[in-house]
Amino acid sequence: MGKPKPRTGECAGCNGWGWLAQPPYCSPCHQWRSKRHNPAAVCRRCGRDWRVNIDGFCRSCVLAIIDHDAAWYYDPVASAKLQVVTQLALIVPGVTLKAVPFGAYRQRSDGRYHPPAWARAQRPDPVRDDPRICPPTLAGQLALFPAPYRMRHDHAAAIVDRPEDEVPEFRRAMEVLNSHTAGHANSARSRSLALRVLRLALAARRAGAARSTAA
Repeated sequence: MGKPKPRTGECAGCNGWGWLAQPPYCSPCHQWRSKRHNPAAVCRRCGRDWRVNIDGFCRSCVLAIIDHDAAWYYDPVASAKLQVVTQLALIVPGVTLKAVPFGAYRQRSDGRYHPPAWARAQRPDPVRDDPRICPPTLAGQLALFPAPYRMRHDHAAAIVDRPEDEVPEFRRAMEVLNSHTAGHANSARSRSLALRVLRLALAARRAGAARSTAA
């Protein structure tokens, strides 16, 4: 029996419909099943008995997770209780969807560990601009009682996304900071921390400017 000729049909691997270069599989699924580190097992997401990767997912589920279902990456235990809906995929010659490894949390320039870029794109970080931290006061407003306060690093992190037009003189102060750090061997983490503290100081200055003017 000779090698099956390419044809159009349903792939036995990803269940996509289109051109099957290696019947009954499309070319990517044929390569997927040929890898020794993809053993035959039940997929954790769809429950199919096929070839799975080191994370326990078949190729079609890896593509779905990377494309739109990052919940299986962040919280696979909770996601396992939900019903999986698999859409029909079309196999187009010349267009190959790569089922790449998920990737682990990696340390970035700010010193923190972040999930892969594809996972962050599905769950972008919320805008960090807490209105309770140094809210701008109205011109002429006078505080009834002086309230002691202490600025902390978590306060600086809470307003890191505050628009620059709401923090006067931030760009000018940033230029001074850049000229200062240019001649020093400062790490990216220390510079990021300095920018946060600078933004907080200017925000605190604006919050108290109206009171000092009124006084």
